[in-house]
Amino acid sequence: MTETASINEWTLDECNDHLVDYRQKRIRNSEIVNNIAKRIFTLNSNWSKIKDKHAALEQCCMASIDCGDGGFAGRIFKLIEHDFPRDSSRRSERLYLMFFENTQIDDVINNRDDIIEKHPTDQIVLKRDITTLMDHGDIEGAIKELCRHLETYQCDEDSWAFLADLYIDQGQYEKASFCVEELVMKNPYTSHYHIRLAEIYYTWACLDQGNQSQSQILENYNSAKFHYAHAVRLTMKQPQGSNMRALFGWMQTSKALNSLRNNRKDQDAIEDEKKIVSFTEQQMSKTNMQNFKQGEQTEDYVTKMMEELKV
Repeated sequence: MTETASINEWTLDECNDHLVDYRQKRIRNSEIVNNIAKRIFTLNSNWSKIKDKHAALEQCCMASIDCGDGGFAGRIFKLIEHDFPRDSSRRSERLYLMFFENTQIDDVINNRDDIIEKHPTDQIVLKRDITTLMDHGDIEGAIKELCRHLETYQCDEDSWAFLADLYIDQGQYEKASFCVEELVMKNPYTSHYHIRLAEIYYTWACLDQGNQSQSQILENYNSAKFHYAHAVRLTMKQPQGSNMRALFGWMQTSKALNSLRNNRKDQDAIEDEKKIVSFTEQQMSKTNMQNFKQGEQTEDYVTKMMEELKV
């Protein structure tokens, strides 16, 4: 309420500056943007003095839809449609369909299919379809549409990452690992993707114990160990040292591998894993807990975890 009252005192330049700043930083902030739009209507009803007028109108219209303020969103949309009628502007048509996503989803999807048929390279429409299906709980439909999208746009990293998340939610770790492997191949020096892939393999191996052959479980653990180790190598020269998450994952994976091995037959491999555990413990012990900027609770938790592991 205090922030809304403050916005009601802003000048047109202040409204302008905030909208531009949110667009540049890609901040949604729908409630604040919606209040800014209302303030602009009182200061400049036809929005003629607004920078990038139509981009600002679209931004505010989407914010009003997010806030469930359909009547006000319609008022903003009239200004857009005055300059860009729906029958001649695909962008206006896409925005107009958002008004009915919660009430007439089937009609919205059919209309979007018509747009995609006429303009098969329109990624925004297809992605909006995917998010709409997600909102309505149709995960399988969202996965199907996302796979169709990636058949054409194989370099869309955000879509690969999102598809991996959907497969993980469904417990389909083999398919999720394939998606993240695509990201790793495109970004071999990005430690985050290696850690993400390692975590998928590690979880997959843990859940398969008792359901799959030991060789398959060992293979998944070894894949996890490889990607954790590579993430450690990639981050070792950073000022703050190796990535703690990668170190901890590498250590836990080595311990898991040893728990599955035969003490008589695999003695050499067991000794190698023990060396890895020793190395990761040494690296973790060098970590300055003050580097954790998420509050004392996080620092206490990590410290306790390391003490329990005798690091």
